[in-house]
Amino acid sequence: MPDPASDLPLAPYRVLDLTGPPGYLAGRMLGDLGADVIKIEPPGGDPSRMTPPYVGDRPDAERSLPWAAYNASKRGITLDLKAATGRALFMDLVAVADFVIDSFGGGRLAGLGLAHADLAKMHPALITVAITPFGSDGPYGDYQATDLVAMAMGGWVSITGEDDRPPVRMGGEQAYAQVSLQAATGAMLAHHHRMATGQGQHVETSMQEAVTNSLLDDQAHWQLSGFVRHRVGTKALYSPLVAQAVWRCRDGYVAYRALVGRGAGRSTRALVAWMGEEDSAGELAGVPFEELVTYDIQQRDWDRWEAIIADFLAGRGKEELWMEGQRRGIQIFPVNAPADILRDPQLEAREFWQEFHQPEVGQSVTYLRAPYQATSWPREIRLPAPRVGQHNGEVYGGLLGLNDQAIGRLSRASVI
Repeated sequence: MPDPASDLPLAPYRVLDLTGPPGYLAGRMLGDLGADVIKIEPPGGDPSRMTPPYVGDRPDAERSLPWAAYNASKRGITLDLKAATGRALFMDLVAVADFVIDSFGGGRLAGLGLAHADLAKMHPALITVAITPFGSDGPYGDYQATDLVAMAMGGWVSITGEDDRPPVRMGGEQAYAQVSLQAATGAMLAHHHRMATGQGQHVETSMQEAVTNSLLDDQAHWQLSGFVRHRVGTKALYSPLVAQAVWRCRDGYVAYRALVGRGAGRSTRALVAWMGEEDSAGELAGVPFEELVTYDIQQRDWDRWEAIIADFLAGRGKEELWMEGQRRGIQIFPVNAPADILRDPQLEAREFWQEFHQPEVGQSVTYLRAPYQATSWPREIRLPAPRVGQHNGEVYGGLLGLNDQAIGRLSRASVI
């Protein structure tokens, strides 16, 4: 069980986590800050435990890597909220909790008599956080949505991909990450209010709004100038030019933009100097990059110059380009794949990785610590993701005081 006397800032507080995939990260963020986060699953386990990929590529509820990643720093129990006995147990848990987070949407908790207003009658200081696709009101208030739906309706899909092809979704579940971040932030703002007033409140987040909020600059451009960002794929808009931003190299890709003008052109000049040492600069050797203005460059000339650079980069590896770039003052960076990230010396030096041995999978699993550090508390993952019902005894026995016989009866009745 997490230590309430820990130095972590949320150590004295308890969170009941009823979320599905859209909200897993929100609970983990609070858990990483020390809160006793109790992940509540239906009897038998959350269906998303069967989300691939799996440790050892063996499908199993205890081997899902997405589950492990997003549900670390939590204890885990099972509970059937559709059963009257289950709801009564949940109310007992609410009485000793400080936050409740859910991602059901569509008024499901209200239909069970577990809306904020119902819980606040018993526990006025309770903070409830609802993670929804679109919010609880408005014309889409009752709609369900996946990550892809929120990314599409929030605006990101329209600017992702190549301009001459249909839009594409971003990798990973970015809408879930965005809304979880906003939910955790909202929970902390409500907690600050509670610390000052003693009053709890209900916080609601929308996946669509969280995604759209991450495009603040696009909204401003459109409203003020009518500018709409085009899909540019591996390129970037560089004043009037479309310039390559991601380049193929011998063992993958690097990120680099050939820049011009006073100051910015020094990086390009340094790359051309390196190319010249290897007789690969061609016509670039005579181009005064630091004296050029982008509006004076023709796209056809720029494309020709980039073709020369592309040939040079294609013959070299990521590590060579990155290290030589640092030595020469060239703004070129590796596009890291997972294997590169795992051996990244900067992340290793900052102790970003933490391993837990998990007997159920027969090996250690490497976790990512929180992406921040503070001087007043350690950055650590306190618990690996829980097994199905792993902490039923701790929570129902140690927290609610039920004896083994009562817990056994609840388990046989499929209430827990």
